[in-house]
Amino acid sequence: MIELNALGFSLNSDKRFFDAQSKKILSFKSIQACILQQCLEEFKHLSLDQIIDLMQPSSLHPQLFSHNVEDTSIPDAIIKYDFLYSI
Repeated sequence: MIELNALGFSLNSDKRFFDAQSKKILSFKSIQACILQQCLEEFKHLSLDQIIDLMQPSSLHPQLFSHNVEDTSIPDAIIKYDFLYSI
């Protein structure tokens, strides 16, 4: 039983590590711009530079920083976003 708990802890630790690394990669504006351009019809006509300029326009930093990532608009529920921004 102890071995299974150790294995479970190890797997959870790996998942947390990969989740954290994925969030770091996805925090780059250039990566998100590619995703937006390829996946959303509204962005297909824009260049990657134009999309990047629309993201947190007051920031010259290449990464996005999340603020106010919790949504409590649904009663008795909290929705947590990895990234929440408006374009």
